[in-house]
Amino acid sequence: FEQLEAILQRPILIVDILAQSLPTKSVYFINYILVKAFLSLAFELLRPATATTAAIRRRCGPKHQTDKMKAETWNGLSRLQCPGGLGLAGIQSHMCLCFMVTFTYSALAPITMIATLVAFIVTAMVYRQQYAYVYDPKGDSGGALWPASAVYSMGILVISLGVIIAVIGAKQGFAQMCLLLPLLVAVILFQMYYSGQPLKVARTLPSRICIREDHRREKETLGSAEG
Repeated sequence: FEQLEAILQRPILIVDILAQSLPTKSVYFINYILVKAFLSLAFELLRPATATTAAIRRRCGPKHQTDKMKAETWNGLSRLQCPGGLGLAGIQSHMCLCFMVTFTYSALAPITMIATLVAFIVTAMVYRQQYAYVYDPKGDSGGALWPASAVYSMGILVISLGVIIAVIGAKQGFAQMCLLLPLLVAVILFQMYYSGQPLKVARTLPSRICIREDHRREKETLGSAEG
């Protein structure tokens, strides 16, 4: 509370507090990311909660069910064969945290990047397997999440560069801080450029692909009509 009161009286003190405490917190973030990667992904592969709810439904639920009833939930309980969609929102929020830790500590504690690299590799392997063999692919957006993820990543990079510049400036590294300022400006300009026309083009299907898809559907329609 004393530090909070001091910050409220002199907001500039937050830079000194970050410069003193932020570099020493790298071990905490390394432990958090590795535990999150291995422990939570182990539960994701085993799916004990889903197996438990499916067992309760099989034991207590109706015995004779139609195909439609099997696909629906019963009192909030679903079958093991109906896992639903992949929780992309939670995965993306965790990835944003990993990006923030990676970008911020890339200059303050570079060893952190090894932990985040391991976490990214393990997470990619597990969720690719789960998405291919477990979860319902109906919620697939066809890559529409990638442009939004790129925008989030560039925003996180801007914040991380600002934090690094503030920490280096608080430690009297004015020469290094001046060298990092052009990088921050370049990232902001690229973010503004990417959020403009290229992002709009990426959200629109190219006309040649539309024409090819129309021809394919037309052939399928004629083939089914002749059959």
